[in-house]
Amino acid sequence: MGKTFRGVYSLLSDEVILFEVSTEKLISDVEVIKGIDNPRLDELFPLEMEQLRMEIELVKGASNEWNLDEFPAGELTPVFFGSAINNFGVREILDALINWA
Repeated sequence: MGKTFRGVYSLLSDEVILFEVSTEKLISDVEVIKGIDNPRLDELFPLEMEQLRMEIELVKGASNEWNLDEFPAGELTPVFFGSAINNFGVREILDALINWA
């Protein structure tokens, strides 16, 4: 998404984690918005939310529900998106791997 990258949505926790450009490239205080139907998202992204909600429904319908037992068995693979160059999304993947270990 390049310069239009605004954050990521977690299907597992139903949270939107907002991305903010930082000159230090460290994530300190990120805004997390609980629930894809949260009105705050419509305030922040009035032009994008309809499409995002449709895409989330498409992904939910086309993918398997998360099952922790299938992950270490190699039957299910989690997918993460972020920006390593901006250190965004790195904490989420590491936290997930720690929790699942």
